[in-house]
Amino acid sequence: ITTWNFGELPEHVEFVRNGIRLRGYPALVDHTESVAIQLCDTAAEASRLSRVALRRLIKFAAADTLKDLHKKLPDFKQMALYYAAIGRSEELQQDLVDTIIDQAFLGDGSSPRTLPEFEQHLSNGRQRVLRIATELCTLVHDTLAQHHQIRQRLKGGALCNGSPTWLHAAIDINEQLKQLIYSRFINQTPGGWLKEYPRYFKAINMRLEKLAGGEARDRQNVLEIRPLWQAYLDRKLKHENQGIVDAELETYRWMIEELRVSLFAQELKTKMPVSVQRLKKQLERVA
Repeated sequence: ITTWNFGELPEHVEFVRNGIRLRGYPALVDHTESVAIQLCDTAAEASRLSRVALRRLIKFAAADTLKDLHKKLPDFKQMALYYAAIGRSEELQQDLVDTIIDQAFLGDGSSPRTLPEFEQHLSNGRQRVLRIATELCTLVHDTLAQHHQIRQRLKGGALCNGSPTWLHAAIDINEQLKQLIYSRFINQTPGGWLKEYPRYFKAINMRLEKLAGGEARDRQNVLEIRPLWQAYLDRKLKHENQGIVDAELETYRWMIEELRVSLFAQELKTKMPVSVQRLKKQLERVA
């Protein structure tokens, strides 16, 4: 399939197999040169696969609009320099282009299920793509610049400050950075949370500024966060092994980031009310 010529894509279908009535969830699946339709066991899995395949169909249908988009990314050379410690420039370029397409053509969160809906998404996206490209590249440039600055600051501190507590904080911050900035992080981070990255990095800088004289408090904050984060990593691994996609776990993950802001940089305020107890309650909602 290279064009929307298959009618409606239903949310689910029911069928009987071996005398048992079952429900399947049709999904579009990307095969690079084309897409295909297959049944999934869960609506979440169907949605995840369809999102990627819809991007492929959009690339086919809006080829004229998207032509040379990868060559028109603002400040790309500087971004690539910052990104060099993480991955190749070609990888960054593709990540940006994919995310621009997603946000411009599918940004409202809804997925088309009929040809008229698909054509409406195409029309809307064509009008937004250049604006989205500028906004996203500005955000990512600033994010990568702050990430680079913090890494340099940590390296400098390691040479000048050998206190065990400072090293304790540096190890924790480096782990946090690895979970925020990684290969394909732009597309894999929900857009609403990606926009919060400048605040997260500002909170890290404020944390480093408060370390002098506040080592004991910093260590106590880390001890509060560590079991919550480990619970996330454990549950995430379990979900990946079982093929589970759970929005509640995604919420829990970003609540931890907001808790870091609350503990280390209260002045910046949080996007939602957070506390250790609230995170524990959120974890109970996770599959």
